[in-house]
Amino acid sequence: MIEFVCTLCGERLNVPDHFAGRPYTCTKCHIDGVVPERHDRIKFHCTHCGQHLRVPKAYAGKKATCPKCKQALVVPPFKPKTESPSASGTVTVVCPMCNGILHPSKASKGQMITCPNCNGYVQT
Repeated sequence: MIEFVCTLCGERLNVPDHFAGRPYTCTKCHIDGVVPERHDRIKFHCTHCGQHLRVPKAYAGKKATCPKCKQALVVPPFKPKTESPSASGTVTVVCPMCNGILHPSKASKGQMITCPNCNGYVQT
């Protein structure tokens, strides 16, 4: 579970790990926000089927099985996040087709981009 605090009203919120990086609406003040990422997780895609996976960093370099296609894979190494996407000149956008989290450059604001996960179009 990810536990965090609403930036407007301070309400404590708990959501399952798979909601990291996705939009939420506070249950108390109804403001929209984005669920913070779990920084102790390795995020990667299955090399066989492309399934998006998140695993604890303790599994770095270990053999695993994709829950979707059941193929064997090796968990990539853990790379700590050094800076937030907003500090690097990017914005966070959620793809309406696949709920993938994208970080296009701030210069692309107001333009249509292609989601690398599902090839759908996303307005930035």
